Amino acid sequence: MRSHGSKARWTTARIHSLSQAWQTALGLEPRYLIEVISERYDALSEEEKEKTVIHELLHIPESFKGGFRPHKRWVTKRRIDELYRRLKSST
Repeated sequence: MRSHGSKARWTTARIHSLSQAWQTALGLEPRYLIEVISERYDALSEEEKEKTVIHELLHIPESFKGGFRPHKRWVTKRRIDELYRRLKSST
């Protein structure tokens, strides 16, 4: 999803999910949505755009139950760069 005019100062993209209460109430499986802040995201190089999406995807836990993984020890520059290299070598 693209958004415009965000007041967030350093945010290029963010990930959202429905809370477990909403998932249960609506009878939905967990879903995630990546929001990109157009003013910042569009100015990035293609490489940085791909790394930004990888960064957001790393927040999704393996269980895929609606929660998030933290930055500490999981969403790191090293991991993002490694996944980006693997992505590029597979195409």
